Amino acid sequence: MTPGLSSAAFSFLRPALLAVALLAAGLSHASAQPYTTYNYTIALGTSAVDGTTIGAQPGWVIGIEAGSRTQRIRLANFAGTAANPIIFVNKGGKVRVADTTNGQAIKLVNCSHVILRGDNDPSYTYGIEVHDTTGQGIEIGDQSTDFEVMHVEVHDVTFAGIMAKTDPDGTTHVGERGYFTQYNTLIHDNYIHNTAGEGLYIGNSFWSSLVNGVQPSNLVGTRIYNNWTQHTGREGIQVGSASSDCLVYNNIVQDSGNLNGQDQNGGIQLGEGTTGKCYNNIIDTVPGNGLILLGIGDRLIANNIITNIGSYAVFCDDRAGEITGSHVRILNNTILTYGLDAYLLYNQYTVNEFSNNLLTTPTSGHSLINTSGSGATYTAVTNVTGALASLGLVNTAPPDYHLTSGSPAVDAGTNFSSVGVTTDFDGTARPQGTAYDVGAYERVATVSTAIYTPSGWGQAGSSYCPATGAFNAQPTWDNTNHKPTGDDPVPHSDTGTYYSGRYWYIDFGANWAKVRLTGCWTRYRPYSGGSYGGFGAMFWSSTITTTSTGLTATGINFGTAQSLPGVSNQLWVQDVDDSSAPVTPQARYLIIATGTTATDRANEFAFTGYQVP
Repeated sequence: MTPGLSSAAFSFLRPALLAVALLAAGLSHASAQPYTTYNYTIALGTSAVDGTTIGAQPGWVIGIEAGSRTQRIRLANFAGTAANPIIFVNKGGKVRVADTTNGQAIKLVNCSHVILRGDNDPSYTYGIEVHDTTGQGIEIGDQSTDFEVMHVEVHDVTFAGIMAKTDPDGTTHVGERGYFTQYNTLIHDNYIHNTAGEGLYIGNSFWSSLVNGVQPSNLVGTRIYNNWTQHTGREGIQVGSASSDCLVYNNIVQDSGNLNGQDQNGGIQLGEGTTGKCYNNIIDTVPGNGLILLGIGDRLIANNIITNIGSYAVFCDDRAGEITGSHVRILNNTILTYGLDAYLLYNQYTVNEFSNNLLTTPTSGHSLINTSGSGATYTAVTNVTGALASLGLVNTAPPDYHLTSGSPAVDAGTNFSSVGVTTDFDGTARPQGTAYDVGAYERVATVSTAIYTPSGWGQAGSSYCPATGAFNAQPTWDNTNHKPTGDDPVPHSDTGTYYSGRYWYIDFGANWAKVRLTGCWTRYRPYSGGSYGGFGAMFWSSTITTTSTGLTATGINFGTAQSLPGVSNQLWVQDVDDSSAPVTPQARYLIIATGTTATDRANEFAFTGYQVP
């Protein structure tokens, strides 16, 4: 029986992952069946297929016949291309594989540019199920590269759920660094649970040492995302030797390391030789360390939720090969309830930063950050700590770790857009208020679209361009039809902004930093048929000036209608739709250069938008 993840217990999950979790509990999903035509079918009684033997070609779709199998499926020597991979899918229902003798249920040997996907029947989220197997559920090795595994469920196996690596043999250069590289490892949208070993075991764990006398191969282009691991004996996700372009994101790791073996009882491990980014993950209920960093080079750890940790919430240590001067950044994470220190840091060769994190207070006798005499140094700014009840979370039981308006984390953070932290756990743009919020979530005020009239407007510079009519006859917002409504009482009046080569300004007032603009509209005088070019240039400034400050305003313009009909009524036309990414002013004043093709056919401008609290 597949255990479920209660929506009440995990209401803080992003909607997409919550949907995955609920589907795994037994709900079917509705989507089109991707493949109905097959170049080859692996019959129910077939346990091994060789791509060379059957003449498999790039672009083939190979169906795995549905039903229950008691012997593994061994797939060897399949070679697709980047443009035309070979795709293995469930055919005719759910494929169930169990094997207690061969060491894995599905094995890929010397394959390249292949995809194993279990979403070929709309009745099943995970149309390939591996269970009750000795060893790995799925093992991908023997110099396999450029592969993808998706929509597979693995459970009740005696070691790892999915293992993807080629270990060196020490004699033929197989799996040896410099002779083989595992490219483009994509593992996503899988459900791994009840394993005695790791949920996902990706890459070799001993990058900085020797395996059978040689160095293990690198992984380049690794993507581990949208997976859910639950009840794993060792780490939920372990990635090693991913020396370039590695992303681990949008995963749920729950109840990992539950066999509590020494040094193998953590949540997510970015192991030796691994660099890259780890973000928007949930790590919940771990007896050991929540997040383990043993890699090399720059690492960005952001927007993760790490909670109910027995030991250190984050553990970071050097290994041989560390790149001196690299940056390890732990930013905007929500870290709640941990047994020892929040951050145990031994990384003495890197530039370490621990900032914008929202944390419960360390337990008695422990610290927020502990270098334990290693000589490691760090910077730490704008972290917020306190008792759980004082952090201003929406709820803690059941958990919802979004922020309330009174949270001390709201607008308390530092802007880290320069290092790539521009959104939160939900994908909401940062900041929403006057500054970044602390923790994994950016608080979003409840707002509705409306006409936003600026505080003032007028001429900039000495050349006449009064802009008196720019916002003087504002419309109302029609929420049913999603457009402005209302005419100028003087139909043929204009905005006074049509003088070529001049400047005018819009003033967003003292609270300009809280303004969010979701769109721009222009109303035209009657009989204004034709096409219009908009204004020449726009920039933000703290004063009314005609000299560019370098703060170019994007996402804003007026008077850009194309092929406007020449009718007798006044027409509203949308110039820009910024609703999916509202524009935040960069300074109080928006300075507008009219350009060389200004026109007097506009009789009103309008913004849609709102102010955040």
